[in-house]
Amino acid sequence: MNKPQSAEHARVRQAWRDAGLLDPAPPRRATPEQCRAYREAVHALHTQGLYEQRVGIREETPVFDRLNGRVCELEEPLSRWQRIWHFQRVDAEQDLIRLQRQSDRQDRDRRRAGRSR
Repeated sequence: MNKPQSAEHARVRQAWRDAGLLDPAPPRRATPEQCRAYREAVHALHTQGLYEQRVGIREETPVFDRLNGRVCELEEPLSRWQRIWHFQRVDAEQDLIRLQRQSDRQDRDRRRAGRSR
């Protein structure tokens, strides 16, 4: 959480801590290596999910269970915000890759159509 910006802010935060509404410990921060390992595990899980979706698999497979368990293990040292940030970062990277592939495919189709004229 952010540092207190004023004395009033510090008093409010202390009141929240006393009432049990704010975690007394500072948030955990994972190392860059732990964050990278988490992102790689989430990427592998998403890639497997896309594969299973294309193939038409509807139930959970042993590979999915293994990858999902790995994501759960690797998210332990990350704070809640780091989990959210890196999970969404993997989604954005995969969307960018998908859009780039579509663009490349369109470019190839246009070149092919231009040559055939």
